[in-house]
Amino acid sequence: MMRETYSVDDLAERVGGKRILTFIIHHENQTDVGALTARFIAPGTTISADEHDAYDLLHTLVR
Repeated sequence: MMRETYSVDDLAERVGGKRILTFIIHHENQTDVGALTARFIAPGTTISADEHDAYDLLHTLVR
């Protein structure tokens, strides 16, 4: 699941998530996470994820 939040400027008017995308993958892995990141996340985006190894590559993909 990917959840986009509102920018600081929009927070005064909005509450909650701006957009939520869900995906079904059989196993969390770097190949699938990398493909979804390339398709849906802009470079420079701040990302929060759990500590699963599949997300380790996010440190290098969104810089």
